[in-house]
Formats: sequence, C-alpha cells, structure tokens
Amino acid sequence: MLARDYRAEARDLLTGKRGQTALFTLLYIVLSNIFSMSIFSYRHPYLRSGVLISTILFPFFYWAYKIAFYNFYFNKKEIMMSDIFSGFKGNGKNWCMIFLTEIYCFLWSLLLIVPGI
Repeated sequence: MLARDYRAEARDLLTGKRGQTALFTLLYIVLSNIFSMSIFSYRHPYLRSGVLISTILFPFFYWAYKIAFYNFYFNKKEIMMSDIFSGFKGNGKNWCMIFLTEIYCFLWSLLLIVPGI
C-alpha cells in the first residue's frame, strides 16, 4: 500500500467524525499527560508511596485508554463517547499485545542508548 492509499483510507474513516475525533484525541492527550505528571510531580519525601502507587497503576489506565483509542480509530462502526473507557472491558489478548509492544520498544531503546554510553 502506498502513502496516498493510507491517506485516502484515513479520510474515509474521518468522514463525519471530525469533531468527535478531535475531542477524543484531546481527551487522550490530557489524560496521558495528567497520569505522567502525577508520577513525576511528587517531591515531598513522605509521598514516595504515592509515586510507587502511581507508577504501578499508570500503565493499566494508560493501556486501557490506548485500547479504547485504537478501537475508536480502527473500527468503522459509530462509536459513542461513553466507549472511552472500553479498554477496561478488553480481553487479555489486547493487554498482552500492548505489554509486549512496550517491552519491545523499551528493549530497542536500550539497544540505542547502551552503545552510546
């Protein structure tokens, strides 16, 4: 498939859903930034348990929202904004796929960082 075919398919998928898509994308960006800021904003020594809890819980919320985000863009059916957190209802295959993707990206970044040190 050529790049113009991908662009044409993207235009077809966005037809009639531009406002909803922009809102969903904005919500995705805001939520992912809130979660990441909550992990790195703790500076008080007594709040280390909060950092630990946020670090443990962050991937689960982020991955669930990522699954919903992908379902929104790749399903051709009409989707409601109530489906934003549908990633929590997902099966284990989705979670496993995202977990393995994250590990794969982490290992490739190590491959690029370690020789540079």
